[in-house]
Amino acid sequence: MLIDLSLRLAENNLFTRGSPVAHLGHLGTHLDTAPGEVFPLERCIGPACLIDVSSVRGRTIEPADMDEARIVEPGDFVVLRTGWLAEAYPSDRYLREHPELSESSLSLLVSRRAGVIGVDAPGLGRPERHGEVDRHLARHGIFVVENLANLEAVGRRRFRIYCFPLALEGTSGLPARVVAELA
Repeated sequence: MLIDLSLRLAENNLFTRGSPVAHLGHLGTHLDTAPGEVFPLERCIGPACLIDVSSVRGRTIEPADMDEARIVEPGDFVVLRTGWLAEAYPSDRYLREHPELSESSLSLLVSRRAGVIGVDAPGLGRPERHGEVDRHLARHGIFVVENLANLEAVGRRRFRIYCFPLALEGTSGLPARVVAELA
């Protein structure tokens, strides 16, 4: 069974207000990149694991909240289910008040050698830390996919994932179609 984990875009939703061209790379479900950075095709399809941190609110997500991180294998696409998209999208607070990972949680995922980290929120760090977190992970070869949807339908800890970002140039984000395959 295949489950589409991509946020559907509609005219005048949270991500298409104003000029769509100005935000093209960051529409809906997307992969954050540095300009000129290329998402390796080898990472488009592969093993994934789900870590449910949806019970965390009002504080940063700590390693103790991510007990499932012990199942992360090198190169895995790690999917963090915060429940934030279902709770707050499409309100403006979705962009500002989302759960974020602590420095020690980021270090844990780096030490487990995750290949990609996906989340059902607009980032792994709130706006004031967003770029810093993305750059830190990029230095370790880890890409970030934001605004995943339908994670409650995955219902298991390990599965196969397909992530196909658009081949855009000159933007810091690549809209992507992300699909989970359940055996």
